[in-house]
Amino acid sequence: MITIHVRYFNFLAAYIGQKSQSLELPDGFTITDLIHKLAQEGPPAFREIVWREDQPNPHLRIFQNDTLVDNNRMKTPLATGDTIMLFPAISGG
Repeated sequence: MITIHVRYFNFLAAYIGQKSQSLELPDGFTITDLIHKLAQEGPPAFREIVWREDQPNPHLRIFQNDTLVDNNRMKTPLATGDTIMLFPAISGG
């Protein structure tokens, strides 16, 4: 098992009802696995923002230990002590 920390920003925190949480996950769990788990357990409004068409929403910005996660790193296993930060896409002008 590994323990990670997840931080939610902007309206994601409001939808999920908290700004952060620690999670215990099985060894080998990836960022994609994490987003899928969060989407399944979260309320519908949260789910719609983080998960689309059987994959993490491409507009969701994910950081792992202060580094932006690109598609090549989505299947990299998480490690104990990792911090994942989730930012919804925001538009405006």
